[in-house]
Amino acid sequence: MGEFICVFFSLLSMKKKIVILVLASRSSGNYVRRGPYDLYIELFWLPLIQKINHIPHIDIFLLFSKRTELYGYEKQLKNNVIIDNFDGVGVKLFVPGILSKQIRAFSLLVDKYDVFWNTNLSVILNIERLDNYVQSHAIDYQGHYVFYNLIPQHLDIYVSNSRKMELLNKYKGRTFLGGSGFFLNKREVKKIVHKSNIVWDLVNDLSIGLLMDGGSLYMDKNYRLVIDGEMDFMQYKKILDYFVRGDYIDVRLQQLTNVTMIKTIAEYYRVVPSSEGL
Repeated sequence: MGEFICVFFSLLSMKKKIVILVLASRSSGNYVRRGPYDLYIELFWLPLIQKINHIPHIDIFLLFSKRTELYGYEKQLKNNVIIDNFDGVGVKLFVPGILSKQIRAFSLLVDKYDVFWNTNLSVILNIERLDNYVQSHAIDYQGHYVFYNLIPQHLDIYVSNSRKMELLNKYKGRTFLGGSGFFLNKREVKKIVHKSNIVWDLVNDLSIGLLMDGGSLYMDKNYRLVIDGEMDFMQYKKILDYFVRGDYIDVRLQQLTNVTMIKTIAEYYRVVPSSEGL
């Protein structure tokens, strides 16, 4: 009886294994001058990768299209990067291949993790809060931005009307989640990686939404804050203060390309002691 109780409580204490998949690219082809994407890697993601070294049930992988994109970060990212090797032979592949990078990662990791958080470089993540959310909630296809019943309208952007009708007849999904931050569980990822299911000639979030025939879910409260490129210093500092004091999971840097502003935001997180996630 005592052994049974020990096993029971051991199972209760087991944490869900989480992988964070970051759609990544570099700011320019020569990588000599650091642009916004390079700064996102250097100022936000590299420190976070170092931070999770002491969190055994969480891993982070940056998803790149080619190995040359690692220039300058080869040592720092050697254990935290997945390179897409999909050549597109036999399918019409949507450019720039974001979907193929994501499917590559799903295929490699599907049996290793319970929860997949999908995001991109322009997101500042509070890792402890994301972990707490995952451990205390049942996780399925859910995220910050839900496009309710808008798959038919978005298909008009990418495919012909005949192709649209073909897809809508084959797939049941009508709602999709914005690709800058959404969860999937292992069962859903296993469904996605069946190659015959994947619609390659669409953007990643729309293609995944088609497969999610059970609909999609908004996270039960708003866990994201947004800083956009039109804000002045006082406006985005106020948002950062909310982030530090609240229970938000992440901040989206939306269309933010101002290098000085990105550096200022990063410096703010380094000097604010109550920012437990950064």
